[in-house]
Amino acid sequence: MFTQVSPSLSTHTAPTNIGAQMNGNNNDHNYPVYAFPDVLRDTILELQRNIQAPIPLVANCVLNAVSLACQRLISVRRLDHLVAPVSLYTFTVADSGERKSAGDDAVLEPIRSYQECQDKDVAEKNSTYLAKILAWNAKQEVLLASIKKAYKAGHTTEDLEKQLAEHGCQKPAKPKKTKLIFDNVSPSELVRSMYDNFGHAALISNEGASILNGKASDDLALLCAMWSGSDIHVDRRNQKSISLRNPRLTIGVMGQFQVVYDFVRRKHNAARNTGLFSRCLMAFPLSTQGTRFIHQSNLSWSSTEKFKRRIEEILEQTETHCRSEGESGLVLQFTPEARARWIQAYNNIEFELTPGGFLFDIRDFGSKAADNMARIAALFHFFSKQEGDISVETVERASEVMKWYTYEFKRLFAAPPPIPQNQADAALLEAWLRSFSHTHKTLAFPKNVALQSGPNPLRNKSRLNAALQVLIWRCVAQLQKQGKTLFIVLNPHYFLGQGGNGQTL
Repeated sequence: MFTQVSPSLSTHTAPTNIGAQMNGNNNDHNYPVYAFPDVLRDTILELQRNIQAPIPLVANCVLNAVSLACQRLISVRRLDHLVAPVSLYTFTVADSGERKSAGDDAVLEPIRSYQECQDKDVAEKNSTYLAKILAWNAKQEVLLASIKKAYKAGHTTEDLEKQLAEHGCQKPAKPKKTKLIFDNVSPSELVRSMYDNFGHAALISNEGASILNGKASDDLALLCAMWSGSDIHVDRRNQKSISLRNPRLTIGVMGQFQVVYDFVRRKHNAARNTGLFSRCLMAFPLSTQGTRFIHQSNLSWSSTEKFKRRIEEILEQTETHCRSEGESGLVLQFTPEARARWIQAYNNIEFELTPGGFLFDIRDFGSKAADNMARIAALFHFFSKQEGDISVETVERASEVMKWYTYEFKRLFAAPPPIPQNQADAALLEAWLRSFSHTHKTLAFPKNVALQSGPNPLRNKSRLNAALQVLIWRCVAQLQKQGKTLFIVLNPHYFLGQGGNGQTL
């Protein structure tokens, strides 16, 4: 599934190097927009053209909106016994001025409008609810008083207790306020709000400090559990304990480099060890600032409008589904051919997790890659109104998208390949040769001098010979034999001129 990419400067064992990691060779010019279904591809390209933000940033905004809209309505069956949510977690690094807000606003507008309409509807229903609950409370007080009076008089209370039980079943339900998008919220508050709002929500911020430095990051394990759709139980001292069944959470964080850098330094181990980062589709695209020239004033938004209408349709379906008690969501599954392709991808990924494999140093991410691939395929299938089971073509599309995020994660977080021993020794030997040559005013001396007086690690014949071979190949030095003595002869153009590190004798 994967081919080797150029090694990066990154390391997951030294998070303080994240600055060097994140400024490595960028991968965004390869972003597979072509693999998205038409309605999504056209929206991404149109938004990129109009707001001129980096394509990976725009794509993550689109994926956030699609995930949030669809997550309560559908799930995906990878294998007979493996059914998972379709929720996605995205993480985008982009500095101020990269038009993060513009990207978010463009795709989340129908979701925020839907939420505002729901708020108005709930406000209207609340007045009716308050009247009903007052009447319900009054009737309950009457029944309780009657039971008390009958009990004191020594009369049977069986009928009254039955009426009280029936009355309890008729308690008016408080209208549920639909809040979908959260920012700075504690984990327990998020769970309680989701419990009151049909069990799905999103943590989305285009200025990621509110999430990364806020209360939401206090319990990373909880966020990981929600990605898996695991049941959540919260105990509160002064409030009723709640159990959130089958939760659905989308996360879309966009943050400036310094904010992300500080978060990684502070919580790198926790974010990797809990598995939060491994669940995220990461992107750190090149800036487009300095290239965003205006070429035309009349911009077309037709693809974006089509995208918004589809989001609205799905939100309406979701509302109907959520208010239908006991109705289960749609479980999408693969066609036999698509399942075989997904299994092939899974096995390829699993093979690359072994020592020496492409994914060995990002095994945490690799272990979630096939799951994310299935989620993306399900979202593509449902959003583009494909009929039947998920096709092999859609799985291929999702595979292309997932490949990009795999390379990007490796670029940002993988450990750098070790420097070969002979190369490291050659650098050590060259420094010693330069110092020795300068001190003794000579460009030629017996090899045994280096073996006996050179750097301690190189007083080993085989390591010295290997290092010398590297310098000979680079034309820094050569070996010449005079009689029975082997001499190291230094290249005068390299050591006396401006070769090597630019120093001269």
